[in-house]
Amino acid sequence: MNPLSPLVQAFSVFWRQRSAQEQRTLRFAALALSLLLAYQLIWNPIQQAAKLASLQLESTQKLAAFTQDAKRTLMGAASPAGANPTPSVSLMLWVEQAARAIGIEPQLTQRQPIAHSADGKERVQLKFSAVPFDPLLRWLAQANAAGFGVVQLEITPQPGSKTGLVDASIQLGRRGGS
Repeated sequence: MNPLSPLVQAFSVFWRQRSAQEQRTLRFAALALSLLLAYQLIWNPIQQAAKLASLQLESTQKLAAFTQDAKRTLMGAASPAGANPTPSVSLMLWVEQAARAIGIEPQLTQRQPIAHSADGKERVQLKFSAVPFDPLLRWLAQANAAGFGVVQLEITPQPGSKTGLVDASIQLGRRGGS
């Protein structure tokens, strides 16, 4: 015996007791309820997911464009007029002093001098972890003004961070002589 048989029989008795007008009204109500449920359970979640994905894509594209612009600016920035690197200050010493002055020294997790390259210029590889983006850019601008150029730059937003924290891998080199 089918377990639904008593329910089907009860509904059949209920349905036969209704007039034609009541049956038509109940059919219309069932159709409206079906449409509302389909909208709420199928269409609405799809629309919300698409909107969220669109917003995330837009945000990621804006961040990528901003990062590319900042990278181009930092990589191609010419030395300001009259700004000559001070030969008596080593690049490593300048890095630490400038990072301390701006307040990003605690986020400077790795400092590694690079053996003199073929061009004979002093270079250093730096890694920052969870550093605020704006102070990092100010620090890079100071490096540029002091005669140190960005040789390589990689900036990655901190996962889940909405406060502008980034991880950065930077290679600085002295422009001009060694």
